[in-house]
This record gives sequence, C-alpha cells and structure tokens, in this order.
Amino acid sequence: MIILHKITNNEISYGMNKEKETIQELLEKGFDSVYAWYDGPGGVHPDHEHPFMSTHVVLEGQMTVFVDSREIVYKEGDSFDIPAKKIHRAKIGPLGCKYVIAEKY
Repeated sequence: MIILHKITNNEISYGMNKEKETIQELLEKGFDSVYAWYDGPGGVHPDHEHPFMSTHVVLEGQMTVFVDSREIVYKEGDSFDIPAKKIHRAKIGPLGCKYVIAEKY
C-alpha cells in the first residue's frame, strides 16, 4: 500500500533550501539514508522493489507511480511511502522530477 500525505508548511520550508531542509528533517525523523534525486522528462523506472521502507518527497515536477493496479500522480509538495519489497514502477512527468528519497533499514 502507498500512503499519500501532504507535507505542510510547518514540516518543510519551501524556500531556496528546500532540498537541504527536507533532507535534514527526514534525518531528524530517524531515516537511515536520505538523498536527493533528479529524473529527466519522461524517464521510466520499470518494475522494481526496495529492500527497505522508503519515503519519497517531490520537490519539483511530477511522477506517476504504479502499484497494485493503481496509478497515482504525485506533484510538488506530495510525499508517499513504499513498503519494503513492494513491487512498483514510475513514470516521470514532462518537466522531469526532483525528489528526496529516505529509507529506514
């Protein structure tokens, strides 16, 4: 199951340092690995799984995630969780997508 929740302005400042602030906040929440990632326009991540639970926070652009016969579009300010070993795939929007990935081991 993917859990969608909006990040509030109290949780992330959308200023110039939103990437660094998002990374810092996720580290403070106890994530073990946190990093920023960028995919170019129209990029595709075929079916895959992560060994650990992961949270994705979209900073810019959009991506569509496909899991359990569902298709969900995530845009700037959206966050979603992928459970460990859950098979999913993603397609990046026409303007690309910059996001932060955080994992708990």
